[in-house]
Amino acid sequence: MKEKDKKETWKEKRRRKLNEFEEKHPKLYDFLVKAAAVTVVVGPIAAAYFVGYSDGSKISPKAIQENFDKTSEELDQLHQEWLQKQREAYEKNFNQGAYANNSAEFKIFAENFNLQPGESYFIWDDNQFKGEGLPVDMMIDHQVYGIGDPEYKEIDYNPWEMD
Repeated sequence: MKEKDKKETWKEKRRRKLNEFEEKHPKLYDFLVKAAAVTVVVGPIAAAYFVGYSDGSKISPKAIQENFDKTSEELDQLHQEWLQKQREAYEKNFNQGAYANNSAEFKIFAENFNLQPGESYFIWDDNQFKGEGLPVDMMIDHQVYGIGDPEYKEIDYNPWEMD
């Protein structure tokens, strides 16, 4: 007999151990089988509900309907409240000198810098995104009329048209 035939395969060994466990603990085995079946069937449904359809979720049908039912005045008010929070954070930091120093230094730099028509620069570093957990390397983006790539070519088709 070959060596391969003598060895018990992984599936056979697992099946044998499972049968032994079922014989020794029939009630526990039945419970575990039922629990696994419920988890496989109900788990994804419950996860989908708690992620997107519970009333506490911003993407639940109830939350979407509430936003849909709001008038433009209510949406305007919510936007103004959000803007006010942003202004408060800006003013708090600016008045404490966090923004004022950078602003003064950048104004001195900008006075000696001659931008061409349509030219702009954007500066990013990881300090802008502190608390958001986003890894961002320092980056300086040079654009002319909103185009950053000098090899930019207009596309010759409408991407919104259906095939």
